[in-house]
Amino acid sequence: DPPSRLPRTDPAQTLTTLRTAAGDGSLVWIGYVGADGVAGQRVLAPVRVEGGFVTAFDHTAEEVRTYPLHRITGAAPAGG
Repeated sequence: DPPSRLPRTDPAQTLTTLRTAAGDGSLVWIGYVGADGVAGQRVLAPVRVEGGFVTAFDHTAEEVRTYPLHRITGAAPAGG
């Protein structure tokens, strides 16, 4: 289950969490604000973090998606 409230992390910590997960194949919870301004949470299995984007299998949407890093408000390791 997702945390009731995902902690906000600074950009450096968010990047470290995403890169670590991409390197070891682990899952992360992210807080994300969409282009429409609506905030939500996703659970991702990051594959690549580069060029200001994270490409990951989004377990919430059940497909591979690419997210701009500037829209991610926080990241934390997830179980699974």
